[in-house]
Amino acid sequence: MTFLDLIWMLVFVGVSGVLVAQFANKYIPWVHKHFLGYGKTRNNSTIFGDVPKSWFLHFYVWAVVWDFFVLSHLLLVLAFNTNGIGFVDKMLYFLTNTSLDQLSSVPQRQMRIVVFGCLLLFVQSLRRTYESLFVAVFSERAKMHISHYLLAFVFYTLRSVTAASLLASKGDSGTKEGYSWILIGTSLFVYGSYCQYNSHVILAKLRSNKSQRNEYSIPYGGWFTYVSCPHYLAEVVLYVGVSIVLQGAWSIPIFTFLSLSVAAYNNHQWYLSKLENYKMLNRKAIIPYLY
Repeated sequence: MTFLDLIWMLVFVGVSGVLVAQFANKYIPWVHKHFLGYGKTRNNSTIFGDVPKSWFLHFYVWAVVWDFFVLSHLLLVLAFNTNGIGFVDKMLYFLTNTSLDQLSSVPQRQMRIVVFGCLLLFVQSLRRTYESLFVAVFSERAKMHISHYLLAFVFYTLRSVTAASLLASKGDSGTKEGYSWILIGTSLFVYGSYCQYNSHVILAKLRSNKSQRNEYSIPYGGWFTYVSCPHYLAEVVLYVGVSIVLQGAWSIPIFTFLSLSVAAYNNHQWYLSKLENYKMLNRKAIIPYLY
């Protein structure tokens, strides 16, 4: 077991605890009040450990920087036969026990797949940074607990490292022949990215006027026809696409689904309780027709 495996194990233990707390909210309401809610579902009277929701930008910027360094390191080592970037190499070795010698002996096919998967993650980070800067309109009252903030930094650090770790875990025998899986995965990534961007644009238009910045109304269009949180569903879809391309790293979309399903449920319940006639729309939280 590598240190990366241990971190993912601890992360999933934490998410499991969150799921238990979510379904046991009736008996331990203080957990939701102080830790689980964020944005509009967070109790405004709860200020201990709160940070602005607009700080989402911080971990997207970090993701851009970190993904760029990991991607550059892999290209330098695998394509140009150099020693790569020192601190990235040390981090990868610490987390995955992957040495430069192992990377230099990776089959060309596996190398291309992992580098392309890391490129998709980098593109995702760039897009989310752009959306946070130029598309999203955050409520001035929207907060999140600092635990969400810190967990996001952990997640966005683990993504590209998890993808890179596949270089040491399998060779050509671990990947399917042909490029159909890459085409399917990339198509899902592009479609999920578009739907997430479109969902964020729809939400932003609800606050096109400065006076509406702290108001909430019903969004329509796109996947909002089916679910309350299509931007969360789209994120799961695009990460499934990345894992199909990589033929591994399934911890990324699984974690994304488990964590965002909690947030989607809370948002869905908020819409039902706060917005008149919302029940008539027959939307689900995150999975159309099911949940």
